[in-house]
Amino acid sequence: MNDAVQRLMQTSLGNTLSAAEASELAQSATGRSIARGNYLFRAGESSDAFFVILQGAFDVVLGQAATGEAVVATLGAGQLAGELEAMTRSLRVASLVATEEATVLDIPLGQMQTMLADNRAAANKLVQHIAKTLARRLAAVNQMILARAPKPEPAIDEPVEQVSEADVMPIDDEDLGVLDKLWG
Repeated sequence: MNDAVQRLMQTSLGNTLSAAEASELAQSATGRSIARGNYLFRAGESSDAFFVILQGAFDVVLGQAATGEAVVATLGAGQLAGELEAMTRSLRVASLVATEEATVLDIPLGQMQTMLADNRAAANKLVQHIAKTLARRLAAVNQMILARAPKPEPAIDEPVEQVSEADVMPIDDEDLGVLDKLWG
């Protein structure tokens, strides 16, 4: 088993794959090393691939150097990057810059589509993993929106149950176990 397959098997995606499926996925991808400070991709670029981060970390950066940049998240080993734009075939909305030496698997969208057309188990599990990842990110965004949304004014005759922000639990992987049951 080569290094890329071993590292893939240590990710949450890899935990869903057999050794043969991980090997097939790694063989259909290209391993890339990204030096600290270099970009995996930049906002505005076309997207015909997505990435599994095998080692290292990347800052997710919005904006441009000339007008101001903001780091909005950090992605690390085991996480996906660029999957939303690849799946929707849209331009990259953010840039990813390595905060340390990193290794990724570069998975071309065309290769994944071929594997899906051939009904390859590795591709089907990858799509399930992408769906779970996007659902988790959407749930987190929804929570942030709800936390910042203005509270509606109650109607005069309606009793209102007050919920404090301390009672609202943040979403994490354990809370989203229902997705694992639905798609697992």
